[in-house]
Amino acid sequence: MISKVKKYRQEWFYLLIIVPSLLVYSLFFLFPILGSTYYSFFKLPYPGAPMEFIGLDNFIELFTNTPVFLTALKNNLIYSLFVMIVQTFFAVTLAYIISKNIKGKGFFKTYFFMPVVMSSVAISFTWVFMYDPNLGILNKLLEAVGLGFMAQNWLGNPQIAIFSVAIVQIWQWVGFEMIIFLAAMNNIPKEMFEVSQIDGASRFQELRYVILPLVAPATTIAVVLTTIGCFKVFDMIYIMTDGGPSQSTEVLAKLTYDYAFQYQQMGFASAISVVLLIVIAFIGFSQLIFLRSKEIEN
Repeated sequence: MISKVKKYRQEWFYLLIIVPSLLVYSLFFLFPILGSTYYSFFKLPYPGAPMEFIGLDNFIELFTNTPVFLTALKNNLIYSLFVMIVQTFFAVTLAYIISKNIKGKGFFKTYFFMPVVMSSVAISFTWVFMYDPNLGILNKLLEAVGLGFMAQNWLGNPQIAIFSVAIVQIWQWVGFEMIIFLAAMNNIPKEMFEVSQIDGASRFQELRYVILPLVAPATTIAVVLTTIGCFKVFDMIYIMTDGGPSQSTEVLAKLTYDYAFQYQQMGFASAISVVLLIVIAFIGFSQLIFLRSKEIEN
């Protein structure tokens, strides 16, 4: 009887511990999702205005009569794929180099991780100045090393603007992904490296056949988090290009903001945010399932 009472008290104690977290989660995550889903079925000019129920009309309008939506979705996909591939490549490479006993190991970890804790707004303004076609340091450096023919308007060229912004995100977040891979590599048993050295494996073979299969769980985490972050990108796009030129950097988060606060169509903006949530969930879970299956194979 005493043991049952003790177990009962423990269960209530654990419940009381998680209640604050559940409240915070519900307040800042669950309720906004439910609210956006609810408003997406209404014609709502602005918060507090009279609402008119229109069912799925916002979603139908979004897919059939809003070309900028498909453009934003395409840009999001290109942006995410580019960042995911390039950032993961550099993160793995940096983690592999730093995992070796090099001098200044702690300095390099701090150096590459530092942009992660910096303000995205400050970083965006800095890179806008660096990309400036007339005064920017990037074009000046290219001219100084004899590559002046490569100098151009990095944020004003519709063909490369999306990649110019993506490079900034890679620069800021590669350190975060590097730390994930570095932690995974440090947990690999030293015996695995010793065996590979005895077998005469090169550095590339060691990375390809020993390290990458063993850090597969870290790869899953890094890829999924990076993809989610790319689809949620807003501040860099808003500051650096405002969706231009010619909608070449328009993304779904920025489009949601435009319809909500510039065009005063809160219901339509809610529909875009719901579609964005579904896209993120679908791609995220698809990546998770695919990468988990690869982990099992390895």
